[in-house]
Amino acid sequence: MTDIKIRWDTGLMEGDFIFEDNDLVTDDGLGTAVLISWFSDQRATDDDIIPNADSEFIDKRGWWGDLVDVTVKNDQIGSKLWLLDRSKTNEENLNKAIEYGKAALDWMKQDGIVKAVDVIGERLKYNQDYILALQAVLTKVDGNKLNVSFDPEWFATLDGDYN
Repeated sequence: MTDIKIRWDTGLMEGDFIFEDNDLVTDDGLGTAVLISWFSDQRATDDDIIPNADSEFIDKRGWWGDLVDVTVKNDQIGSKLWLLDRSKTNEENLNKAIEYGKAALDWMKQDGIVKAVDVIGERLKYNQDYILALQAVLTKVDGNKLNVSFDPEWFATLDGDYN
């Protein structure tokens, strides 16, 4: 499996393609897949509490294709981590972040790319505040593990056999 490699830009808070010698760099591992799965916004359901929903227009976000592609029920791109924007870093929200992070990566298990998906979350002190940090532990079909985590500046770290 090869994806276009995406680098997270902390200044812009967005992902961007990487070019070398006028060509796109590819990622043979699962790092880009985790990045897209976690940091693309999945469409909110009617039951979800949307941050800053005081406005006249409530944005449920999500990819437009998920509205029209009904071939696989509940198969949506991205995660609901965005619903935790500006939330307190308490135990309840940590558990929600873990749940949202795992749900966003479960497609890898359903598609047979990995045997298991585990998400570990913790509350970290960063500067004067606390942040929620997530780490994905993906067990590949061959038994090798890949750990994907993001530091407080959202730089991706990959450990393990991800080729």
